[in-house]
Amino acid sequence: MQPRDNAVRLRAWKRSTGDGYSLVSEIDRARPAPTFLDVGHKVAKWLAEETGGVAGSTFTEAFRNAPWTAHILGGAVIGSDPATGVVDSKLRVFGYQNMIVCDAAALPANPGVNPALTITALAEYAMEQLPGFGRDEHGDRAHMPRP
Repeated sequence: MQPRDNAVRLRAWKRSTGDGYSLVSEIDRARPAPTFLDVGHKVAKWLAEETGGVAGSTFTEAFRNAPWTAHILGGAVIGSDPATGVVDSKLRVFGYQNMIVCDAAALPANPGVNPALTITALAEYAMEQLPGFGRDEHGDRAHMPRP
């Protein structure tokens, strides 16, 4: 994992059915997510040499210059209501009581690097929305109740 200043853009895309819009992600041309990480390339090359394998890349990285991830992301779109998403801004699932999404399903796009820290931050945010898990009356982090 390497920290790189990069971004994706989100934009509205008219649905082919004509019923509203979808939110799609696209590469931010000013700060694209890297598709080549020197350290990763060196490790893959070394491992291939040591094991008799072949170091390679994905089709999207090699031919489209677009990053690819083995981490499954998305699926639980954040929206303002059930017609536009699966969860609200506090990651509560529309139509269910006491159900939240606090994993990569709520990520709108690939962050370009191992998403573990982004997923952790998302889970912490989701937990802060729950009574007794967020902040106390002084704005300090509340202590989690012990079982």
